[in-house]
Amino acid sequence: MGKRLSAITAMIVLLAILAGCSSGGNGIADIHVDIGPSLQPTDNLENFPRSYFQPRELVIKKKGSDNALKNFELGDPGSTSFTPGFYQRIFGLPSGTYIAEVALIGTDASDDTRQEFEIKPDETSQVAISVTLGP
Repeated sequence: MGKRLSAITAMIVLLAILAGCSSGGNGIADIHVDIGPSLQPTDNLENFPRSYFQPRELVIKKKGSDNALKNFELGDPGSTSFTPGFYQRIFGLPSGTYIAEVALIGTDASDDTRQEFEIKPDETSQVAISVTLGP
């Protein structure tokens, strides 16, 4: 009886694992955001509005939903970016279609601040967003 119960338990566990694996799996989102132009040492800071210096927000949503799954602040003083104006975020997401969007502020201008991307199991999806800041 003990071996039979162990075999049944093992079968249930195996079925649960297989069911979990067939639900789509996770992939990786690799999102690059380029914000520019970068300030130069010769630029007169008085020519730039305050909004130029404010951090922007990167929002990740499931396609068709208004609820943000992830929010990242771009341009914050504590950023780990080694290149001014370039930000990268890498994170896992379940399979599906998503929207990455950078919120514009003031005189920002860009046609591609909103990008749709697909996450597939065990694959990396790269997304590039460019924001042009204007004085």
